[in-house]
Amino acid sequence: MLTYQQIRAKGHFSLDGGSLIPSSDVQIEIEQLGSGSTFLYYQEDQELGLLPLIVGTGGKAFFIGMTDDGFPIRTSNLRGYLGPIGDRSCFSLAHATCGDSTSAYTSVELALTNVIFDQDKHQRCSFAVQVDDSPLVIELVPRDDYEKLIFHMHRTNDPTVTATLRIPLDSVPLDFLDTLSNDFCAALSMVLGRKIQWIHRTAYSAPNKPVWSEMGETKTKNPTHRQLCFNPDTGAGIHLSIHDVVSIFPRVREFRQGYDAVHRILYSWLDARLQADFLEARTLKYAVVLEGLCHLVESQHDDIPSTRVPKSEWRATGKEFLPRIKSHLEGLHRINAEAAKDVCNSANWGNLNRAGFRTILAACLQKLGISMLDGAKRIRRFTDVRNKIVHSFRYLTTDDFNELNWPAITETQQHFLVACFVDEVMLRLFGLGERIPDSLIDSFKAHSAGN
Repeated sequence: MLTYQQIRAKGHFSLDGGSLIPSSDVQIEIEQLGSGSTFLYYQEDQELGLLPLIVGTGGKAFFIGMTDDGFPIRTSNLRGYLGPIGDRSCFSLAHATCGDSTSAYTSVELALTNVIFDQDKHQRCSFAVQVDDSPLVIELVPRDDYEKLIFHMHRTNDPTVTATLRIPLDSVPLDFLDTLSNDFCAALSMVLGRKIQWIHRTAYSAPNKPVWSEMGETKTKNPTHRQLCFNPDTGAGIHLSIHDVVSIFPRVREFRQGYDAVHRILYSWLDARLQADFLEARTLKYAVVLEGLCHLVESQHDDIPSTRVPKSEWRATGKEFLPRIKSHLEGLHRINAEAAKDVCNSANWGNLNRAGFRTILAACLQKLGISMLDGAKRIRRFTDVRNKIVHSFRYLTTDDFNELNWPAITETQQHFLVACFVDEVMLRLFGLGERIPDSLIDSFKAHSAGN
């Protein structure tokens, strides 16, 4: 995996109690990989023999000092001792900051992983967006060695920093910067169909004059293919332009504010798109995306028909009849008293009243304003495969096809039918439903003819 940056510094390690190890300064090096993983090294001949033991037994120690470039640096607590490598000791880190993050600045640059530009690979992109009713022009620039980095990313399938995001901002609070950065990365991720994440950011008071920088504790993912609603039988799919981020960005922010504060649905969808797992696990991940989406929508809308009988009436019925059922079961010689108690608890009673997932999904999609071609049949087909995978971790079989009036299709076709359905939901959720041609959906409908 490629190294993104290295920092040399001199200082000391400090424990939570304030004591130093050792009392004299030591030389260290911090390395950040393209995945965002960060490590701290020091020469083993320095007087730090107790540090691995302290960290390994749960002690909290961090480094504080000065970089070779003259910036004060402070790290998070050392996560773990990884052992010696040559004549150096290695620790893992979550976070490090150089300079004073409270200093005034006029712009921020972020190092982004997994960005692949459209066609002209060296073309910088400018995006004019609205942030809290204020116009903002954000620039995305490929790194100087972009082609080499893209080749490395394709060859190794490792997350790699391929672009720089430039945001003109005047000293906004860090939580505002975090939200803006994460929203834009989420919008780019939706467009490119893979997890785009920043791993490092630098604030500037003037061009080429940094005032602070930060190695962030962010979660990256391996790159995935870009096509959405992909049909392996025809090779057809949907390829969005990177400039679609302008229209998606406000929808991403709106959905975050209304439903999903940390982009859980979008990121779980991106995780489902990874090709590293075996097929059943990937299908299950796609099913989890819509499970999570339904839970978020249900939590915000009391009128979603999540129960068959109103909850108050169902609870009252349970209070009336559960003691009788429990008494009856306990009177049967073959029924264990503890088993009767478990069966008749209020949680199990509530689960009996839960509406089917198919009903809830249809209602949630309607609440979100998502309308799909031949929606009722396709929801049924999606939930048929979903139910089989969730409950038995298997795909539909010949017996299932006969019972459900399905044509016989392969396990791979079942997986991509599910994946296409979820991809389409995501596209429509973020305002790109018009990009889905009916002909593409028709090619999947051929796999699910019948009732």
